[in-house]
Amino acid sequence: MSHFTYYLTFDRPVPGLGADTGGRSFARHYVELDGLARNLGLAPLERFFSTDCSVVCQTFEGDSLFAEEDITDEVCWHDPDEGLSSFGTLSSVLRWQPGHEAADALPDLDNFVHALRQARHHDARFYLAVDF
Repeated sequence: MSHFTYYLTFDRPVPGLGADTGGRSFARHYVELDGLARNLGLAPLERFFSTDCSVVCQTFEGDSLFAEEDITDEVCWHDPDEGLSSFGTLSSVLRWQPGHEAADALPDLDNFVHALRQARHHDARFYLAVDF
């Protein structure tokens, strides 16, 4: 079982959001979701995980994720519309095309979409972080 979660981090407070913008099921099904995103012509999901503007090299061992990145003080923030496009499309596909292995990540994707809509309304940018 996966013991980590991905969560949205914003560059400013976003009124109306609770503390839980995390996605444990999203993390568990990251490989399937990333493959689905790529098949749909969406940007690779890893671009949202980097806390700097370089691409994160991710290594999976069993149920654990190890991120190897060149850590800098620079954070690469993303426009909420970028996330809404990717996470919203994945949510729609999982909802309307049943049978995907990653279907239990749907509530996490919906949570991300809701949070990103709020962030857009408040001009906040985001990135995804990992919590082990």
